Amino acid sequence: MQPITSIKALWQEATTDPEFGFALKAQDVRVDLAAAVARSAIPKNQLAAQLGWTSDRLEKALTGSSDLSLQTIFAITRALGLDIKVVITTPDATSATDGKTKEKTDAPEICPACGLGQLTRYIEREEVESHGRTWRVPLHFSECDACGAELTNAEQSRANVEAMKKIELKAKLHASNNRDLTPINPQLTGHVDEQLAA
Repeated sequence: MQPITSIKALWQEATTDPEFGFALKAQDVRVDLAAAVARSAIPKNQLAAQLGWTSDRLEKALTGSSDLSLQTIFAITRALGLDIKVVITTPDATSATDGKTKEKTDAPEICPACGLGQLTRYIEREEVESHGRTWRVPLHFSECDACGAELTNAEQSRANVEAMKKIELKAKLHASNNRDLTPINPQLTGHVDEQLAA
């Protein structure tokens, strides 16, 4: 039992150490920065060239093997076409960035619940308690502008797969019934919908 107590004491000592706290905050920023680079789909060597850096320097900034300055963060976010916000609060205060933040999508997605509205993607940070610490975990979901339905990423993914299956089945039935390339007729589409519902 002694080792667990000493590990617990070591962790408590580390969390009160200002340098350790800074390292945790810097790592949070690095994770967000690396995620932004990944979402941008810009190859790292191209981003490094755009910044006038070597690929090694960019990699060190994203992985933590070099100091991460505000100037470095600003340069990377600017190259990605993003902006940064710094929020200074007390540790127990809720952040001004709490709540939903919108995320742009390249192509509009139609709501699978109503079939009419377009979906807007949101990221909402939820507080999760773990090992005596509070972590802010990002939850991704979409909301319909017509019916107000909220879909998690998993629900949206399943809806997208089902929509693709439906389109493929319609195309196969159309190809088997009509060897020429005439448009799909409404009766055939309704028949497929009935088959899928069964």
